[in-house]
Formats: sequence, structure tokens, C-alpha cells
Amino acid sequence: MLRNLSERIVSFYIDRNLLQNSQRDWYTYTVEKALFTLLAWGPMLWVGWQTGGPWHTAIFLLGLTMLRKAAGGYHAHAWWQCLLASSALLAACNTVLLKLVQALPLPGLLLLLLAAAGIVYLLAPLNNPAAPQTEAELCANRHRTRLILLVESLLVVGLALRPGGKGLAASLLLGMSAAALLLVIAKITHQEVIEHESLEGCITESKCQND
Repeated sequence: MLRNLSERIVSFYIDRNLLQNSQRDWYTYTVEKALFTLLAWGPMLWVGWQTGGPWHTAIFLLGLTMLRKAAGGYHAHAWWQCLLASSALLAACNTVLLKLVQALPLPGLLLLLLAAAGIVYLLAPLNNPAAPQTEAELCANRHRTRLILLVESLLVVGLALRPGGKGLAASLLLGMSAAALLLVIAKITHQEVIEHESLEGCITESKCQND
């Protein structure tokens, strides 16, 4: 659907000599990506704004997307499934779950942080079959994930100890927990490449494990 719409938009501008026909494929790809981003993020941000406000939504998405970009995790089979699942997850985290986490005493907050960080540390990164990575890329993403995990964990603790900052700490922690949940779902549904046949990749992986 998005592809057809993108082609029609590009054809409209080419017919009016506003774009070059020789670059049709590139223009179509660019428009399709823009439409996907608009459809994926627009409704989700609206849901987040309505349920938790801009700050909680931004902090939650920051905690989730920064980790997920390096760690991987569950991927829906269609863009509309991703949109529905992401919007529902964001709405749940901005309402019921946010209140529950905010109500936790500091030891409970730290225990939840330890659980989320532990899951991400142990499972990430996942190699999705839809976009397989080399062992070198997995190694780099493993280091990147652990660095992001450390920074976000320190931010959660810092915000939780700051007067009036527990709400933002809860939102960031929920983003990290969502990233951990997506990794668990991907593991359960076997959405990962298990075997790596490249000898060069095996050597790289060995070096990575020794770092």
C-alpha cells in the first residue's frame, strides 16, 4: 500500500517536470520511508501525549529506542501490527504501569532496574533473520548495548534520588523494561539467527568474547 502510494506521489511530480525520471526509484524509496515514519510515529506520539504527556513519552521512547537499536528484539510481521503493538505498549506504560512503578519504594525500583538490565545484558544483541548481521556487527552491538545499558541505569538511579525526579526515572525504567520484554518475546518466538557458518565470523566472535 505504501509502495503504491509513494509511486503515485513521485509520478505526480515527475509528470510536472518537478523531479527527474532517472531518479524515480530513489524518490519512491525516500517518500515510502517518510510515509512509514509518519504512520509509525505520528499515532504513537499522539497516544503517548494523551496518556502520559510529552515528557514521560519522550523519556520512555528514549530508553526503549536507544537500547532496541543496538540490542534488537521482537519485530512484528507488518507495519500496522508494529503500530498497534507499540501504541498499546506506550499507553499501558504511561498509565497503569507508570503509576505502579512510581509507587515503588527505592529498593523495589532498583530491583526492577536490576531485572530489566540483567535480561538485556544476557540476551542482547539478537540477530534478526530479516536483517542478519555479521559476527563483527554483533560484537559491536554487544558493546554498544552494554554501554547504553550502563548510562541508562545510572540515569534511572540519579533521577530516582533527585527530588521530584522519580516520575521520569519510572518512565526511563519502563522503556528499559519494554526493551527487555521485546528481547524475551523474540527469544520465545525464535526470531533470531542461531547458527553462523562464517569462519571469519567465528574468529571475530571469539575475539569479542575475550574482550
